[in-house]
Amino acid sequence: SDSKRMLIAFFDAKGMINTEFVP
Repeated sequence: SDSKRMLIAFFDAKGMINTEFVP
């Protein structure tokens, strides 16, 4: 969903993206 994409972009921008978090 768009909300999930927004969350991913938010965390990715902060450099906190986790490989387990990516769908």
